[in-house]
Formats: sequence, C-alpha cells, structure tokens
Amino acid sequence: MEDARRRLDSGAGLVDPPGWLVRFELRYPRAEREGWNFTRDAVAFAVVDRGAGQRPGFLYVAIPNSHKNHGDLDLLLDSLRAL
Repeated sequence: MEDARRRLDSGAGLVDPPGWLVRFELRYPRAEREGWNFTRDAVAFAVVDRGAGQRPGFLYVAIPNSHKNHGDLDLLLDSLRAL
C-alpha cells in the first residue's frame, strides 16, 4: 500500500469531557500523479463519555491540506463539547 499514516496524538484526557482522542496524518504519495489537489489529510477521531445512561459521543473529521486553514482541526478539537 503506497499511502501512509503517521500518528500524531493518542490518549485519554486530550478531549473534554473525558474521552479518547486519536490524531493522525494520512499521506497520499500518488496524489500528484493522480491529479489530486491535496497530498495529505489531518485526521482526528474522538470518543467521549456523555455520562451515565447516555450513548458515547463520536467525532470523525479529516481536513485535506488543500484547505488553507489546516490548523482549524486544533480549533475544532479545543471546542469539542458533549451534549
């Protein structure tokens, strides 16, 4: 498989409320050859505890590097709140 993944962060306590966050970067070496307008994605998924009797919350997000505000992933994760 030509595409690659590099883990950035993983662990409990990286999100509020308590939960688990995994952040990684997906790289697409064949992107230029295929004519894609991006070469990598910043990806995160989080599972959060919503409390007794509630289903856990889940978030998956991927932002391609063609997006000029690639750092918005940090803003999104910092604002994460379970309802």
